[in-house]
Amino acid sequence: MNLNSNEVKLISTKGINYTTLNQLLAQGQWQAADVETSKLMLQIMGKQSWHDVYPADIDHFPYGDLMTIDHLWVKYSGGKFGFSVQKEIWLRVGGFLYADYQTEQQFATQVGWKTKKDWLEYQELTFSLNAPQGHLPLGCDNLRQVWCWALLNRLFSRIVYYQLYDPQNN
Repeated sequence: MNLNSNEVKLISTKGINYTTLNQLLAQGQWQAADVETSKLMLQIMGKQSWHDVYPADIDHFPYGDLMTIDHLWVKYSGGKFGFSVQKEIWLRVGGFLYADYQTEQQFATQVGWKTKKDWLEYQELTFSLNAPQGHLPLGCDNLRQVWCWALLNRLFSRIVYYQLYDPQNN
């Protein structure tokens, strides 16, 4: 994807309409876009809540839809937010499939989801471009839960596997 391009192809293998997400991101409504992203991801997986999602659901998340969501976040944040941005940070702190607790802690601290002592509550996150690199989208609804980290770990590993977005090569 070319970041200078004015248009992101809204590809969905599941018939998902990305118009609302596109508009929210274009308007810089980061919190509403994060909520919409979560809603769309659950819809794609056919789930009602993140508590219903298993690692196998992430393993089967359609590449085209994952790429569409990521490209929208990357485009409208000027490369500051997106799953591919998070993937790069994940790799820098030593993450890969089945990362350990220390890696998760380092990642969460770098993207601003955690202070040295405490995890932030959702309402404490920074929903602006003043947030740390990779702060959004969140990707699940409760970072304090082990299952959420299992899903994020799997999602980042999937992105690494597909090399979802590499600005060096696109």
